Amino acid sequence: MIAAIDGFEWRDHPTGVGRFLQNVLAAMAPLAPGERFVLFLPAPPKAPLPWPNVETVVAPYAGGFFRWQNGVLPALVARHGCDRLWAPNNVPPLRPGVPTLVTVHDVSWRGVPADTSLKERLSLDLRARWGLRRAAAVAADSAFSAGEVGRWYGIGRDRVRVVHLGRQPGLRRANDAEIAAFRERHGLAGRTVIGFLGALFGRRHVAETAAAVERLRRGRDAVLLLAGPDRLTPAARRRLDRDWIVRLPWLPEEMIAPFYSSLDLCCYLSEYEGFGLPPMEALQCGTVPLLLPGSSLGELYGGCALFVDRPDPGRVAEAMASFLERPAAGAEMLRRWRERQELFSWERTARAYLELLAALAGDGASRRP
Repeated sequence: MIAAIDGFEWRDHPTGVGRFLQNVLAAMAPLAPGERFVLFLPAPPKAPLPWPNVETVVAPYAGGFFRWQNGVLPALVARHGCDRLWAPNNVPPLRPGVPTLVTVHDVSWRGVPADTSLKERLSLDLRARWGLRRAAAVAADSAFSAGEVGRWYGIGRDRVRVVHLGRQPGLRRANDAEIAAFRERHGLAGRTVIGFLGALFGRRHVAETAAAVERLRRGRDAVLLLAGPDRLTPAARRRLDRDWIVRLPWLPEEMIAPFYSSLDLCCYLSEYEGFGLPPMEALQCGTVPLLLPGSSLGELYGGCALFVDRPDPGRVAEAMASFLERPAAGAEMLRRWRERQELFSWERTARAYLELLAALAGDGASRRP
């Protein structure tokens, strides 16, 4: 097997898809020392990769993901003798030339179109409609995402394998000194801290979270701590212009544990998630997340998280206040998480992807729609 990997999302400071790819490859390469992987990147990695069976090929990117994936990548896959391709970012090249495995994290451009520009939405829809039907195999992060693939693109569940993501390696609750230092650095000492980490999209209801914290502040000194790139509309952004909202546009990897560990509650009111790593990261750090029960969040975190039925600021504020007054409820949720956490490992994820890639042998270059 010589497996090509679309590494466009591989970054020194990766977002969700990039972190997923890095974690899966880190687990997969040692499990298959006799196989060869060729990782195609738009820019050189900060440091050489440590796995002898992983070759990196840099294909400089110009003109965006579509041009890179459909103009640059297929030619390089053929040139390097790859016999299959893994596309880990929702859509494959239109004409990959080899059997292709596609990972679908979500179909947010259809499920919540307001969060995607019209141009990007049309492009993703066309590529998914064409590419998913022709893909040799499709993986999805959750049963919810597998259902969305069928709902929007008519791909039967018999063709979609659900492969859950894993826990962030080494992530655990920070010690008291680290928590105190983080809180002091960001002006949080002695205050009730509600936090959110991730890209700020409309579907994650950050503005409604802010309105809920504003109500919570009537009875306590509460602050909202936001970490992640801003993808909000100007109107939603203006609602976050408050002196009790602390903004961190980017969080270094070594600060993720102190961030979550410093929170009294992680509020992640997303209405559409294919998996939702931030709630899992919060639980790893001993912090309970507050979630909406739809999409994959109820599926994956039921019993381990606090849920509110809709992102109404009044209801959210009530849920926050009730939780903060009942610490025993949080301890029980964390106990349940500790019992369940072994189900989510990157080694298990990697083994599933190795099986899927191995099964591509003998397939044609594409599956006819």
